[in-house]
Amino acid sequence: MTIDAKKFDHLAKTVFAPVYPVIATQIIETTNVREGCCLDVGCGPGDLGFSLLQQTDLAVGFVDASVDMVKRVTTTIDSRQLQHRCHALCSDVARIEVPPNSVDLIVSRGSVFFWEDLHQSFSHLYQVLKPGGWMYIGGGFGDQQLLEQVICAFKARGEEDTFRDRIRRNLGDTSRKRLTNALEKAGISDYSVRHSDAIGLWMVVQKPQ
Repeated sequence: MTIDAKKFDHLAKTVFAPVYPVIATQIIETTNVREGCCLDVGCGPGDLGFSLLQQTDLAVGFVDASVDMVKRVTTTIDSRQLQHRCHALCSDVARIEVPPNSVDLIVSRGSVFFWEDLHQSFSHLYQVLKPGGWMYIGGGFGDQQLLEQVICAFKARGEEDTFRDRIRRNLGDTSRKRLTNALEKAGISDYSVRHSDAIGLWMVVQKPQ
């Protein structure tokens, strides 16, 4: 899928801007991971990872298959002088060159619905997780108030129907079944699903110690 990096970055910095800190807080509250190594995979312009950087002591690796997205993340890293805590890597999710059992937390918002090798991607990410590490992968808008705020923004742009269709497609029961099937095909059976209109759809995995 081809993504307009400039348009995506603009949406992330405007319409979706309030969403990322809330999701970051939910991730921290669920996993209690506040330090160590984190990967933000399919990171886009990196807003979820940067929110985690603000709320934790994590070091974050930003990963995206788009060269343009990685350039944008790198620019933000440099402008915020965060080189000591993070880096950006251009890679397909299923082929990230990270040592096995080395990552404490893997997060992704919005990109999983477009992964081509879904079960292989889950399998690879699971391999690089440390024992006791967490994956928090899916999509959503934080809470009901923020969801309604985002819908209003798309309505003002004349894109409400298209946006609602995207929500139904990505965050509905069909998508849930596809993601859980991929987890099980990857040999990951111990997972939980957070799924509601308010919070979105998230696959939550902790690798056994």
